[in-house]
Amino acid sequence: MTQASPKPLTFAEFLERDDTDGVCYDLLADGSLVAAPSEAEINSAIMMILLEKLTAFIQLRLVKVGVLELEVTPVGDDKRNRRPDLAILNPEHLAIESLKKRTALFLGALPPRFIVEVVSPGNSDSENYQRDYLWKRQQYQDWNIPDIGLLIHTERRLRSWCWLMGPIKKRFIAAPS
Repeated sequence: MTQASPKPLTFAEFLERDDTDGVCYDLLADGSLVAAPSEAEINSAIMMILLEKLTAFIQLRLVKVGVLELEVTPVGDDKRNRRPDLAILNPEHLAIESLKKRTALFLGALPPRFIVEVVSPGNSDSENYQRDYLWKRQQYQDWNIPDIGLLIHTERRLRSWCWLMGPIKKRFIAAPS
């Protein structure tokens, strides 16, 4: 007996699905789901340290750690959503219905002010490198996110890429201790 394939999901349907199985999923370009890898403990710890530092300057409700579902145009690994390690929203985001219900932003919405990704180890041929340095960068650039931080914790520095009407500028800032 053959089983019918599940209906391909749109991003809106992806957000509406029942999450009771306890698995975090990513949406692929073909509308199918794939289980998302779990976050490394060190990455979570780094984000909590950064959150603690940021809340001295930014309203806590505007900082989202690992929960923002961001709709993106598929690139490389065909993912239609990204879940940045940390995102700083604008106050106007708090009125958006998709954020009230599921902490999600659809393409075309006001972009987050800042995103931080903890970079996974790997050389330039690895999927980790391709995803963190190329695919996510392209997807976040398509969103016109003004500042993207790549936290390279093995090198103890935060690399911030800014796209401000021209070529990407790189800045190096010490990582949180």
